[in-house]
Amino acid sequence: MSGSSPRPAIFDPGLQPERTALAWRRTGLVLAAGAVAALRLLPPILGAWTVAPVVLGIGTAVAIFYVAHRRHLAVQARLVGSDDDDPVPLPSGRLLAVVAATTCCYGIAAAVALWVLSG
Repeated sequence: MSGSSPRPAIFDPGLQPERTALAWRRTGLVLAAGAVAALRLLPPILGAWTVAPVVLGIGTAVAIFYVAHRRHLAVQARLVGSDDDDPVPLPSGRLLAVVAATTCCYGIAAAVALWVLSG
């Protein structure tokens, strides 16, 4: 009897990691587009302070692109697997936490801006 057994299929052929990576890329693109729109729309209202949300948005978008790419590579390596005893760990939820925190900050900033402008 042979000691090796055929390797089971770990993931579905529906390209789920690729779909997830594309979703994160779309999230980064939307954030970058929002920052560019803020650069176009906010100077009459915020003046020089417009730079802060634009830089935060572009910086977060770049971070999302980078981390999403690394996350995709890690997930792909984990799903394809290796024969050694040290498997590649799955990524944590830090990317999701950063995006959620950034979204909350933008929402609070928008609410404060509306409150200040209406008063």
